[in-house]
Amino acid sequence: MSQINNLNTSDLARVTTYATHRTSIAPAQADAAAAPTTTDPRTDTVDFSDRARFLEALRSNTVVRTELVDRVRAEISAGAYDTPERLEQALPGLIEDIAG
Repeated sequence: MSQINNLNTSDLARVTTYATHRTSIAPAQADAAAAPTTTDPRTDTVDFSDRARFLEALRSNTVVRTELVDRVRAEISAGAYDTPERLEQALPGLIEDIAG
């Protein structure tokens, strides 16, 4: 039974050897390997767009007006939320958004 699901099990010896080698590194060596070098003058920078900042501000604002949400849900369930007055009020903004 050298193959299971078309996998060659002879590769397992290499994987086991690699895993054993990786775990046998002394903690001091691992810390030294992970420590950044100071000889490389390059640095990484990240610039966030205005949209990303706006989305983060929205995400961090956790204030939820539960009374309003509950009232609107009830109106939608009752079929009373979509009224001609609300449609007339929303159309100019929708047209402006579409026009660009």
